[in-house]
Amino acid sequence: MRIAIPSFIGEFPRLAPQRLPENAAQVATNARLQSGDLQAWRQYLLATTLANGGAVQTIYRLNGAWLSWEQDVDVARGIVAGDTTFRAYITAPGLYATPRWTNYALATTGAAPYPVTTRPLGVPSPDAAPTLELGIDPTPTTYSIDVQDNGDELAQSWLSSPQRPFSD
Repeated sequence: MRIAIPSFIGEFPRLAPQRLPENAAQVATNARLQSGDLQAWRQYLLATTLANGGAVQTIYRLNGAWLSWEQDVDVARGIVAGDTTFRAYITAPGLYATPRWTNYALATTGAAPYPVTTRPLGVPSPDAAPTLELGIDPTPTTYSIDVQDNGDELAQSWLSSPQRPFSD
């Protein structure tokens, strides 16, 4: 769909959006407003050349570093507020068997193409089977708390007693 703006009259920041004329804007970023033509001040600039040898299908910018893949990959930034490691989650059924994650340090450690390192999402399985050991600690340090409840309100005091070892 083509939108024709015959003569751009500029920016009117104090005018309500519904009162703007057809050929005006409330905010005009990176626009040359002297001549009435809608032109950009800045043009496209080559940011980086990717180091992949084949045709790149997916790119993602992670804290200034460009991650790239030759397959269709889905990337999502972590949702932890204030995350300074820039964690990202990656899924690609044709490339990885399980969902993976990386952060800025892992992804950019080494030479491009990035990501250099990704790790499987989740907790790794243990190296050996768990073992169970029976016994009683003769010096318990935990306490049990008995709460007294009158039925419709919680009591104001609680009783605590040291835990006693089990007897046969």
